[in-house]
Order: sequence, then structure tokens, then C-alpha cells
Amino acid sequence: MHNPTNISVVLITFNEENKIKKTIEAVSSLTDDIIVIDSFSTDATKDICESLGVTFIQKTWTGYGSQKNAGHVYAKYDWILSIDADEVVSAELLQELTNLKFSSEKQVFNIPFKTYFCNTLVRYGGWNPQFHIRLFNKKYTEWDALAVHETLKLSADTDIVTLTGTIHHYSYDSLEDYTAKSEKYTDLFAQRLKERGKKSTWIKVYLSPAFTFIKEYFFKLGLLDGAMGFKIACLNYHYTKSKYSKLKKIQ
Repeated sequence: MHNPTNISVVLITFNEENKIKKTIEAVSSLTDDIIVIDSFSTDATKDICESLGVTFIQKTWTGYGSQKNAGHVYAKYDWILSIDADEVVSAELLQELTNLKFSSEKQVFNIPFKTYFCNTLVRYGGWNPQFHIRLFNKKYTEWDALAVHETLKLSADTDIVTLTGTIHHYSYDSLEDYTAKSEKYTDLFAQRLKERGKKSTWIKVYLSPAFTFIKEYFFKLGLLDGAMGFKIACLNYHYTKSKYSKLKKIQ
């Protein structure tokens, strides 16, 4: 029978002093093994993490996937719960993880997410509902080395199990926070598309953003989130346009 403490929690940080305490405390009763891979934060992240008794490792930034994989090396257990610094495990998910029975090392666990924008829950549109595989066995599964939007490398015989408890994702604290992250992500995304031989076309630059807005605001019912739903659909319009415009510029 699986001992519920045989899960290691791995997360990566850079200047997360405002969020990291809540994130770590939410999983502190789950395991005695929490690993933080930090890319040399300049704020109080290090002090907060060390006061909470986690394994704190500083490593030069080499991309999302490789930073996360580095945490697997320090993890005491084979089962890894991978979360980000702005993601808080709910009480329901904590209970579910505590009672979880692993039947195969090739299992991975898909977890529902609730996303918050400026601390308000996004109920509809392109950001909800979302599911992400975040619990897996490090002997069989690891992250790819993509610079942005990293995904897990899954083999054909992977058994995907969907859980019911959620992770709360406090994505962006302000419009400025969104804009700063969006600039970075679209730069990386354009570079990744170029490396994969993708081309930016008139359709990608002008029609794809419009389709993104229509799909998220109308078809995915973003309009039911009121002014916030409209704002998010507009932000996703600009995000789509930006990445393809940047690709056109560098190709």
C-alpha cells in the first residue's frame, strides 16, 4: 500500500516573496520533501523558503523544463508533484493526494486548475476550465527542454488518471504583471516557432487573433465573466497577434 508521504513536491522560483509562503504551506502536511529550485532571487524568497524548512537549491536559469527536471535529482521520492510558485493546492486535492493509491509507475495524474486574474476567479473563457498533468513518477516521466510552455514527455503506454481536487492558480496580480510576462512569453514563443520551421502569414497575424477573441469570448462564454471576461479575451487577442508578429519580424 502506498504511503501518502512518498511524494516529493518540486517547484521553481525567481523573486516570489509575495506568493511562495502560501504555496509551500499548502503542501507542507503532504510530504517531508519539498524542493525549491531558485534562479538566484534578489528578494526575500530564499529567506522565506529556508524558514519553512524546504530543500533550497540555487541554479542559474536554463529554461522552465530543465529547471524543473533539476528538482527531480534532489527529490527523495520517485513520485513528483510539480507546482509553480503561484499555484496553491486546495484542501480537497490535498485530501485526495493523501489517500491516493498508485497502481503503476507509468501512471500520471491530471489535475483541474482554477485560474485567478488580479485575485478574481475566472469562471469562463479561454482560461477555465484547465487541466494539467502535475503528478508523475520521475523514473518514467520528465519535462521537455522547451524554453516556454514546457510539457511532460509521455510514452505511448502512459496511464492518465484525472483527479477531482483543484489547484488554485493566481496567475497575474495586475495588468502590468500580465504585460511583462506576456512580452517575455511571446518572445520565447516566436523563437520556438522559428526553430521548428514555422512561418508567420497574413492569416496568422490578423485572422488568428480575431478567431481567438471570438472563440474565447463567445463560444467559451467569456462574456459571462463580465468586464473581466472581455478584458481577458482582448489580452489573448493581443497575445496571439504579438507572437505571430514577432515571428514575422525574425523569420
